[in-house]
Amino acid sequence: ITLTVVLATAYQPIEPLFVRILHVEQGLPAGPEARTLERATWAGLDPGRYRVEASGEGWNDASEEIELSSGQSPSELALEVQAREWIGGQVLDRQTGQPIHSRA
Repeated sequence: ITLTVVLATAYQPIEPLFVRILHVEQGLPAGPEARTLERATWAGLDPGRYRVEASGEGWNDASEEIELSSGQSPSELALEVQAREWIGGQVLDRQTGQPIHSRA
């Protein structure tokens, strides 16, 4: 059985994401880890339940499970990966316009 995982993102990753496939019942990797910007394919998978996981710098971890059956034609799974949202800036004193430093 062949499974192709397509990373569904609102933004194009700059750095490749790490994509892993695990056999759920065995709790073991079912193939090599892929490093990709778009998609990863694993062939020769046995029937069973698999979990696909993706992670990368600046991205929230994502995972999804899929059941693969004997005799099944190649499958494709869209795995939604969302960018981490960062908030940054300075707090300025309203009167002086100078940065306010924390007193931690």
